[in-house]
Amino acid sequence: MGEDPFLIKSKALLKTEILLQGLDFQAFHGVYPEEKLLGNRFRVDLKIQVEVPFNPLNEDLGNTVDYAIVYNLVKREMDIPCKLLETLGQKICNAIAVEFPSVLSIETSISKANPAIGGLCNWVTVTTHWSKS
Repeated sequence: MGEDPFLIKSKALLKTEILLQGLDFQAFHGVYPEEKLLGNRFRVDLKIQVEVPFNPLNEDLGNTVDYAIVYNLVKREMDIPCKLLETLGQKICNAIAVEFPSVLSIETSISKANPAIGGLCNWVTVTTHWSKS
């Protein structure tokens, strides 16, 4: 019998996307004094692209991105008030890229509930794209 083609040893890398969706936080980001005092509800969605070694028999967490660590990195940044969601997105991308050098790209979407814009709006979202040069 021949070898299963899926199990052929290869030095190839697989591009893998990891999505974390709907991370909810109560935080104090914003420009206005009431946002800093009362806080607001925020939702964070992430798309992380990483290259992992092709080896379907190797289930080593060290070969990929541990999304429990990613969650804690996001939480740490969400706990530090920022005026702008753009700045917050950059800080989240930077924290993930530093922790996981194998990451190729990160897309971070941060949504703020009921933003203070002078009218009705359920959510405002700022999306930041980071990629290796």
